Amino acid sequence: MNKEQKNFLSLFGLLFFLSWILFHQQEVKKAILFATELWLNNIFPSLFPMFILSDLLIYAHFPELLAKILSRPWQKIWKTNEYGIFILIMSLLSGTPSSAILIKKMLETNKITTENANHFIKFTFFENPLFLITMYTQLFPNAKIIWLLIITHYLANFILAFLLRPKAITTSIIQIQKEKENFGSVLTTSIASSMNILITILGTIAFYLTVSTCLNIQNPLFNTIIKGFLELTQGLYALKTLPVSLWFKVVFALIFTSFGGLSIHTQIRSIITGTPISYISFLKGRIYSIPIHLSLFFLLYASITLIP
Repeated sequence: MNKEQKNFLSLFGLLFFLSWILFHQQEVKKAILFATELWLNNIFPSLFPMFILSDLLIYAHFPELLAKILSRPWQKIWKTNEYGIFILIMSLLSGTPSSAILIKKMLETNKITTENANHFIKFTFFENPLFLITMYTQLFPNAKIIWLLIITHYLANFILAFLLRPKAITTSIIQIQKEKENFGSVLTTSIASSMNILITILGTIAFYLTVSTCLNIQNPLFNTIIKGFLELTQGLYALKTLPVSLWFKVVFALIFTSFGGLSIHTQIRSIITGTPISYISFLKGRIYSIPIHLSLFFLLYASITLIP
């Protein structure tokens, strides 16, 4: 396909989307209000304080302290830069896309290299635990399945990190430099940058939810797959009403959660724009994690089922 054909298809798609919006304003309004509600009730309360906290911890040199204390076991297991400890912990606590933000900040302050950044972004993808509990509780009646899905989500990324670890140990010189900014300046800068990122996240979610609503395909299975590919929350909601077996829902819940959806991919890409951090590295991590998620869940489920 040449450039002119691609431009024509892009223009056709945009014109179709625009005409759909004009004739389906109630559906668009509902999708945007749902995105705003989701952002206000779930994303903003969980991410905003963690963004501020991570900036203040960096200002207080907590990453350097953590790296010094845990550098030996970290390097022995993961064979990579010690600042990855801080990135991993904060990513676990706050969820995506905080990992991309932290990796970008660590790279810009020369605490990690480009190679480190592209390595970390492959496996520091964690959905917020409260989000997972809320969504899985609505999907599955079995508490054992719910907790196994959540445990699998976290363990799979640790396994991915272990499988992708460098052959040789990479380290850094840990230096604590005197800060030029005062606490108040760091706090106000952090609030402003955090709000910019969160507004971008809101816009991205609203856009993909609107597109997902627009592509309301008649086939329930195909419709659910498309929704999950575009936006994670919509995909999981669509799974609730899909007339398929429990295990089919488990498989697709694992795939959707592991991949993250184009909405999250767009957020990550917007965060790392202008840096040498590769989106392809992030994408590879999401693709590699899918078979790990699936294998690990069914292995754990079979092990627990066999226990008397």
